[in-house]
Amino acid sequence: MELDEEQEVVVSSDKSTLCVSGPGSGKTRILTEKARRTFNSGESLLCLTFTRSAAREMQSRVPGIPAATIHSYCCGLVGWKEEWKYQGLLWRTMMMKDRPRFDWILIDEI
Repeated sequence: MELDEEQEVVVSSDKSTLCVSGPGSGKTRILTEKARRTFNSGESLLCLTFTRSAAREMQSRVPGIPAATIHSYCCGLVGWKEEWKYQGLLWRTMMMKDRPRFDWILIDEI
């Protein structure tokens, strides 16, 4: 995948990165390329996104990567209870002592 110089810096970084930019600027391309390189290097990763269609798109771009919506991933771990607010669900999941561990969690469109 062809990246410009700034995108390459983000993808190559081994530090946490927050990418904030407008529509059509390449955020998903950056995340997908980071996922591809991470997956191919053998590091464990989880890709989370806001919509099912975005999760499917990520999986189609990088076959084999684990990608899901934030909601479906969290509900799969902690179960769904009507009184849990969406924001609390992600926090509750990340605070679980026995949750799966990943080298990288890449989040698109949160």
